[in-house]
Amino acid sequence: MKTAVVGLGRQGMKHLSALAEIKDIDLVGVCDTNPDIKSPYPLFTDYQDVIKTKPDAVVVSVPNGYHKEIASFFLQRNIHVIKEKPLALSYSDGLDLIKLSKKNKKTLFTCQQRYYSPLFKEAKKQIPNLGALKKFFYSFTLEDNKNTWYWDKKLGGGSWINMGWHGINMLQWMLGNIDRVDAVHSIGGKRVWKYETDHSSFARVQIAGAMGSVFFSCVHPKQEYFRAEFENGSLYLTRNSLRVLKGSKMISKTFDFSEESIYTQLHKNWISAVKNNDYDYDLDLATLKVIDEGIYASN
Repeated sequence: MKTAVVGLGRQGMKHLSALAEIKDIDLVGVCDTNPDIKSPYPLFTDYQDVIKTKPDAVVVSVPNGYHKEIASFFLQRNIHVIKEKPLALSYSDGLDLIKLSKKNKKTLFTCQQRYYSPLFKEAKKQIPNLGALKKFFYSFTLEDNKNTWYWDKKLGGGSWINMGWHGINMLQWMLGNIDRVDAVHSIGGKRVWKYETDHSSFARVQIAGAMGSVFFSCVHPKQEYFRAEFENGSLYLTRNSLRVLKGSKMISKTFDFSEESIYTQLHKNWISAVKNNDYDYDLDLATLKVIDEGIYASN
């Protein structure tokens, strides 16, 4: 699979490192707007020039606002696209990209690193054994004290799209589709720079009749955790630890979420999805639908 990487920021470098270890991948080029980046692969500063390498697939890891433009460019040229979250900045943009991928019979794969974490996989496995869901809470916060693209309405989109994508996607992956979003409250807050997005959002959501809540923020110290109570037990999950209580039995596990094995498994999965043409877009769209509802309700 001849593959190129567009965007060599923190995530892009992780993808590049993992791809270099996979025997089914032939890295043919990289792209970044910084011309001083050192790379053993052909380097381009304009993503459109990447097609000179004739890639079969392109990994897109750039600020959110560029996703649709860059993904569309490659899909229109019959090139598979593997991209960082989110699928798009809005539900309608997501639909446009999916229609384009189907029209050209090319896979559009959205990266979800948590799908490949042993802890998140174990949590999903344990949940059916705990009985009916009673209540739950998901929090994802990331302290950003610099004026990065997160705060740009066109490039970042605020807490709902940046942190919310992970939280909403994980809730629906583990528990089922969110049926209702209400009691949304978003905060603009204060920073030394001007910005148009929210920095924190809270909402009440419902899954299978059980009420829960979510909290996403760009200004609180970095933390991600999920807790839930069930008829026959409870669960507490972070990136690095899992505790499941069922009756008197406790399951406790830890894992270093930064391990490269997560990215390796992610890339092996999209290779399989491309070969078998079996990527399912339903969860991506369900996630965007809830995020749209949250953003609309907070305006």
